[in-house]
Formats: sequence, structure tokens, C-alpha cells
Amino acid sequence: ILFIVALIVVFEEYLFGLFEETEVWARTLKAIEGRDYSANERSAMINYGIFLWKQRPVLGYGIDQYRFHGLWATYSHNNYVETLINFGLVGLILYYFVHLKLTIDAIKRACGKYRWFALCVILLLLLWDMAFVSYRSKLVWILIATLVWLVKSDFSKRNDGTLEDDHSRR
Repeated sequence: ILFIVALIVVFEEYLFGLFEETEVWARTLKAIEGRDYSANERSAMINYGIFLWKQRPVLGYGIDQYRFHGLWATYSHNNYVETLINFGLVGLILYYFVHLKLTIDAIKRACGKYRWFALCVILLLLLWDMAFVSYRSKLVWILIATLVWLVKSDFSKRNDGTLEDDHSRR
């Protein structure tokens, strides 16, 4: 660990210099400063989506309707907003119940590194949903199915069938 920290300190200017030259870094700075057209556009899409959702909060407008009721003729670029508009609060609760159940099962059933892996992936999915419509993504559903298998299988338990405590290996 000390070796890695030393490398980062020694090559800090070089490493961060490379990162600062990326488009991701430039867009991030522009977004923070409020100068990024894409971020401003997404913010407007989210705000209009919330306005639309308030018109039909329980069941929404139906699948893929943001593009027809929104001002942009495209999807909302936000899974929370897209789900609310298309399926209402009922659909949002049903969709994210899967994530909640996976989180609870990961905490209760998985052990050690498998628990942390599952929790990190769930967190990344939830963060990803702020900039991506995931409910219809096959890749996301395959990832969720894989997490279900990981959390529910005996693979993530100790050999005696009990959960391994993170501190038991120390």
C-alpha cells in the first residue's frame, strides 16, 4: 500500500495532468460552472418530467411516453423521471423494489467480498439511473439477474452454510 501511495505522490502531476486533458473532466468542470449545454438540457428535461408526472402521478402515461409528451421528442435521460412518467409512482416503486430486495438480501445472505460487491453494484446502478434510462436495458437486467444469483446462491456463503462475518478472517 505504501508503494502505491508513493507512486501516486511521485507521479501525481503526470497522472492528474492526463486526466485533466480528457473530455470527461472538461465537461464536468463546465457542468459545475453551469456552462455545459448538455447538463443544462438534462436538468430542463428532468424538471419538465416532474411537471408531467404531477399530471398523472399514480399510473403515469404508459410505456415510452416521455418522448411524445415531452418537449424534446426523445427519452428523459433519467431513469427515475422516465419511470415516473411512463408508469407513475406504482411503476417506480415496483421497479426499485427489486433493488431494495437485492440490497436487503445482500446484507442478510451474502458474506465478505460478495456482499460488498453486490452492494457496490447496486449503488452504481442507482447512481447510473440519474443519467441513463435502465429499465429497458437488457444489460442491466442481466446484471440484476447475476446479482440475484450471487446473493441467493450458496456460493457466497461459508462451507458450513452460515454467513461469514467480515471480521472473522482477521
